Amino acid sequence: MFTSVSIILCMHQNERYEDFVEAINSLNAQSCENEKLEIVVVVDGHRELYDRILKRYKTLKNKYLNN
Repeated sequence: MFTSVSIILCMHQNERYEDFVEAINSLNAQSCENEKLEIVVVVDGHRELYDRILKRYKTLKNKYLNN
């Protein structure tokens, strides 16, 4: 049986981008047998940061909501 694990990362400052990259790389390096890893990234009100993340991680499924 597979277990799903969801991780939520919230971003709102371009200055912390390298910390974000380190966190994503660390999560992607995890190998847990019989687990499915889902990473949810929330970018709060910073379109430039959102575009930067999508440019680096081209395979991300994404949804842009503008409230």
